[in-house]
Amino acid sequence: MTSRDARSKSENALGAAEESPGETPASETASDETPPARTPAIRTTDLTKEFGQFVSVEALSVEIAPGETVGLFGPNGAGKTTLLRMLAGLTRPTRGSVRIHGTEFDLDEQRLRERIGVVTHESMLYDDLTARENLRFHARLHGLDGVADRTEVADRTDADRTEVARLRAVGVRRGGADLLRGVDLDVGHREHLAVLGPNGAGKTTLLRILATELYPTSGEVQVLGTTFGRGDLRELRPRIGLVSLALDRLLDARMPALPLVAAARIGATWPPPGLLEREGLAAAATRALARVGAGHLAQRRVDTLSQGERQRVRIARALVIDPALVLLDEPFAGLDLGGRESLLADLDRLLAEPGGPTVVMVTHHLEELPVGVRAAVLLRDGRRVAAGPATEVLADAPVSEAFGLDVTVRAHDGRFAATVRHGS
Repeated sequence: MTSRDARSKSENALGAAEESPGETPASETASDETPPARTPAIRTTDLTKEFGQFVSVEALSVEIAPGETVGLFGPNGAGKTTLLRMLAGLTRPTRGSVRIHGTEFDLDEQRLRERIGVVTHESMLYDDLTARENLRFHARLHGLDGVADRTEVADRTDADRTEVARLRAVGVRRGGADLLRGVDLDVGHREHLAVLGPNGAGKTTLLRILATELYPTSGEVQVLGTTFGRGDLRELRPRIGLVSLALDRLLDARMPALPLVAAARIGATWPPPGLLEREGLAAAATRALARVGAGHLAQRRVDTLSQGERQRVRIARALVIDPALVLLDEPFAGLDLGGRESLLADLDRLLAEPGGPTVVMVTHHLEELPVGVRAAVLLRDGRRVAAGPATEVLADAPVSEAFGLDVTVRAHDGRFAATVRHGS
C-alpha cells in the first residue's frame, strides 16, 4: 500500500466515524425542520504537509464533531503523527487550514494551544525532575503561565498539608569549622517553629538552608516536597519568604512602602516604572501591608519609618508572594519593649490565619516568641540540643543546656520567659 492509499483509507475512516450507529437519515425524519448545525471540534480544509519532495499529508479535509473519539490507522509513514502535530499546532501545514472549535489556528494560536493536550510515545520528560516539575517546565516552555501557576498551587497544597521541611543528619562545614553537625529536624504544615540558641549556635545557617540559599556539606534536606540535589531549587524560592536585616542593603529605602512591597511580587528589590499599574500588584501589596498592621504606611518613604515599621514592611515583602514558608531572622532586633509587643500582636494574628504560611523564626530570647509558635528547636555549637513541641522543649533543663546557664523558664498565657538562677 502506498502512503497515498493509506491516507485515503485514513480519510475514509475519519468520515465514517462521524456517523453514529443507528442514526436515522434526515430524509426519513417526520419533520422537515433542519436541526441547527454544531460547530465541529476539528475541521481541516485541504490540509497538506510536504517535506521537500515527500508529501506526508495531502489535501486532507475532515470534520470531527464535539465529543467524538476518532482513531487514526495506517502503516508507518502514512502521515498519522504529522496530522496530529498539525492539529496540535506543533507543525505548520504547507497548505490548507486547521480550525479548532471554529477558530483558525493561525488567528489565535496561543489560546488554542491552552485547550489542547498532546501525548506522544516519545519521551518529553526529564528523569531528574519530579512529575510536577516537568509539568511546570513544559507549561512555561509553551507560554502557558496560567497552567504553570495552577500546578504550583496544587503542589503547594499537597506539600504544605504534610511536611514543610525535613532535615536528616545535616552538617555544614566552612573554613574548617562545623556550623551545623548531624542536625535532624521536621517542620510540619502550620507547625510554626522557633529556632533558639546562643550566638554561633548555627541558627542563621539553618535558616539559610531552609531558604535554599545554602547547601549542606552532608546529610539530606527536603523543603516543600523537593529534595536538595534532586530538583531545581529555583522553583522553590518564589514560595519562600525570607525576612532578614541582611537584605536591606539591596533595597532603596527612599521609596514608599507600597511600590517596594509590590516589587517583591515580581522578585525585584526595587520597583520599575509603572509597576503599580500592572494588574493586581497594587492590591496584592496593599493586602500584604494590612496583614501586618502596616496599611497606613503604604505611601510613607521607608527611610522615614521607625524600626518596628520597617520590620513590618520587610515582612509584607515576604508575604506579598503568597509564600508557603516564611523565615524570620531575628525579627525583633533593635526594637524597644513597645515596638516588640506591637509587632508580636501582629505576628500572632498572622500565625493564626487559617490559610497562612508556615513560619520559622530565629531568636535569642524566649520572650520574643508569639503565642502561635507550637514547636521549637534548641541549638548549641551547631548541634541540636532538643526539638519538639514548644511546651516540652522550652523547659528549664533543655534551655539551660543550650545556653550553658542555669535557667528558669516560665510560661504564662502561651508566652515564655527565661531568667538566670544566680547562686545564693
